[in-house]
Amino acid sequence: MDVLANLFSTMFVPHGQCYAWIPELVWLHAISDILTAIAYFSVAGAIVYFTHRKELPKSTVILLVGTFLVFIACGITHTLNAVTIWYPMYWVSGAFKLSNALVSLYVFMMLLIPLIPIALDAPTPAQLEAANNALAEANAEILRLNENLKIENERMGSELEITRRLQQMVLPSKEELEAIRGLDIAGFMEPASEIGGDYYDVLHHEGRTKIGIGDVTGHGLESGVVMLMVQMAVRTLLSSGVTDPKLFLNSLNQAVFANVQRMNTDKNMTLALLDYHDGKLHLVGQHEEVLLVRKNGDIERIDTIDLGFMVGLKPDIGHFLKHIEINLDIGDGIVLYTDGITEAHNNEDDMYGIERLCRIVSNCWSSSTAVEIQQAIIQDMRSYIGDQQIVDDITLVIAKRIT
Repeated sequence: MDVLANLFSTMFVPHGQCYAWIPELVWLHAISDILTAIAYFSVAGAIVYFTHRKELPKSTVILLVGTFLVFIACGITHTLNAVTIWYPMYWVSGAFKLSNALVSLYVFMMLLIPLIPIALDAPTPAQLEAANNALAEANAEILRLNENLKIENERMGSELEITRRLQQMVLPSKEELEAIRGLDIAGFMEPASEIGGDYYDVLHHEGRTKIGIGDVTGHGLESGVVMLMVQMAVRTLLSSGVTDPKLFLNSLNQAVFANVQRMNTDKNMTLALLDYHDGKLHLVGQHEEVLLVRKNGDIERIDTIDLGFMVGLKPDIGHFLKHIEINLDIGDGIVLYTDGITEAHNNEDDMYGIERLCRIVSNCWSSSTAVEIQQAIIQDMRSYIGDQQIVDDITLVIAKRIT
């Protein structure tokens, strides 16, 4: 009540610099402070609105909150100025002015000063426009490259599909294998990708059976092409009457080497060829071990490392080649495979291994057909690796003498 009484009284005691005021102008100062306070509060209200915008970054929100506090303090100070011009209330205005100064200094030092270098480094509108134009050009280039890549992928996909179909078409059919007298044969191939680098074939010509198995380095289109070249070369040499095992493989290597050089590729392959006739098996070439299985399930592992050389790596491998002769009694047979089986990994990163393969073959050999043995091996391998992805081509050939 004293404040109101003093406010409407013409008798007042000015404070601070009010001693120089003209009493009739006190109302001018009071109105100015009130209007200034309204302005500060309006700015604070706008800040409250902007802090509710979700797209603002956290640092900006913090800055706005600090600024809001400053404007609130300034608004309160000017409001008090308007009503504390008269003694004894002027000390209240002074206290608020001090708190306002401290808050403003804190906001400036803690929030505004760190933003100064950021503001100085901020790009100009011209720089922003140039950057946007460069980004638009880069985006257009990316879209163009993506479109070209899509077209190229479609073209490559068509080529791979054609090669895959050709590869499957030249594999021996079930009817061909069943027509071979004296042998029970089963073959299996599963590529790790659309085009595999594994090779196997079984050909029967003039009473003799030739079995081949190999593994081209890598897999994909080039590996598939090399595999097809080898398949055709084997059939051509067989039809030409070449019977000497070492001459056969060396001639095949010369043809493949010439084509590999023309293709300008570094592909080469392991290759073992087996010739069977009337209980005799001739083996030549370098590949994985050949498992010689006797009718009671006993297994002899034949190392082929000294029987040949990589096909397609040198123009002449004749001096590397050796061949051995194996007698097969009724019930005996062979198991041929690629490293996609023995090197398949399980969830603990352990390999399937040759020992496990031999154990499965030995356990089911005497009482099973070639197809049943093949199925037992593939089923056991899949059970072993679990949900691990097949990362290499899988090829398996079982041949068992039955008459």
